[in-house]
Amino acid sequence: MFPNWDKKVKDCKSDVDKIVELHTERWARWDDYIEALGYREVYRIPRDMKKVVQKLEKIKIETTISKSGKAYNKMIAEQNAKRVEIEFATRLKGAWSKILLGKKDDYKDDYIFLDASFGSMNTTSDLDVNVVSTTPHAMQVWMTFTSEWVDNNEGQSFCEYWDSNFYYEPGVLMREGTKIGELLLRDEVVSIPKLLMNNGFAWTSANTAMYELHCVDAYANAYERNKDILLDGFRSSPNPFQCDKEKEQNCYRSALHFAESFRSAYEAYMDDPTLADGVRFAYLKYAVTKIEGLVSVTSLSLCKVFGDKVFHEFVSKKISGRYVKGYMAGIAAYEMLRNLEMHSKGGNYKSKYANRLQYALSNVPGLCVTHRREMRYENDPITKSNTASLLQIRSAIAFLLDYMDGVVDYDGKACDFLDAKLQDRWMKNLGETLKELCRKTKEYMEGFIKESTNVPDAKDQEKEGIDYVKGLIVK
Repeated sequence: MFPNWDKKVKDCKSDVDKIVELHTERWARWDDYIEALGYREVYRIPRDMKKVVQKLEKIKIETTISKSGKAYNKMIAEQNAKRVEIEFATRLKGAWSKILLGKKDDYKDDYIFLDASFGSMNTTSDLDVNVVSTTPHAMQVWMTFTSEWVDNNEGQSFCEYWDSNFYYEPGVLMREGTKIGELLLRDEVVSIPKLLMNNGFAWTSANTAMYELHCVDAYANAYERNKDILLDGFRSSPNPFQCDKEKEQNCYRSALHFAESFRSAYEAYMDDPTLADGVRFAYLKYAVTKIEGLVSVTSLSLCKVFGDKVFHEFVSKKISGRYVKGYMAGIAAYEMLRNLEMHSKGGNYKSKYANRLQYALSNVPGLCVTHRREMRYENDPITKSNTASLLQIRSAIAFLLDYMDGVVDYDGKACDFLDAKLQDRWMKNLGETLKELCRKTKEYMEGFIKESTNVPDAKDQEKEGIDYVKGLIVK
């Protein structure tokens, strides 16, 4: 039996006392882990639950529905759920946003930074923590801690029982006054990817682009099929469905190995800048062994993992994104398309991936005049929802189809995929799922990458994707 967090929350039957107790227990397990690390606590930033409540209070629920039928019952259920969420968020104690831990010895200072500031705080949400460490100690202790927890409790794995994931990031200690990009730091631990990102490191090269696309594809395939990835003798599970102790520890073992290999590649690159491709390949191996993560650094940037500043630079192609070419953005767009499909349920899609798909392609050359216009991202163009229909995410699909159709200029007009008269047609021809579009997009991207990196006879492969896209608007 594999206890499911969502089921445990539902078993509380909206009893806020029980829900608060359940969440408090989960946060307490992380405090147990922190104690096991044996480091001193430098600082702890509590979660701002007032902001969580304010965000919940802004959610609008239809209240003008007549008092009968399914719509009315759904409205009542949504109102009750919102009430429970607000009461829960008001009463929850012990939730934190960031914690810095340190340990001083005769040779150096070691630091571990835990970041749980992202994600939602509703009653069914998971608890993911980015753990940035200057040494492997953080992951080594986590492996022992979770192994012993499973041995002493009813859960088959820690991550399954608590719906709580540990994302290990190799980091570097940056002393106060150090400048990375335009940031002037106090003493803090910075993940190596973020450090490189803020210094404008070009994450994709002509030599690594195809490997990056295939890593995205392999990760998505394994996730969809609940299969493991075997890489250099290490096994990992992108989607650890019904995860047991052995599978969980395999994931951690793989993440630790590839994260530290990436750290070594970074250190070699710092001594010899000609080894940049070694960093790129090492990062991709590390990324593809993460649990429920994203592979492409461009994708991560669009998810704001590296902060708002890098995000805006990426979508506007001004500073950190200055090296981004069309095929690089296309890899990220393909990853977002795969996430749309693999996280869909019964024709419902997670719209956040649709928004990210648009961000990835927002400044790619060759889009129509409407799609080329600068987008403003203070709010997501598509309303955030886990149950969005294909119709509701059509603007993102139109972006992708425009990107793939091979037409550079529509004589100063919008592309056919924004034409209201053609929209119903191409959506109908798309089918009920995005599976075929995913397949054709991969074919297109393989050809596009080959063409962009001067591989002979790449046009024919790219043309297969173009022909499919154009076929969507044929009568």
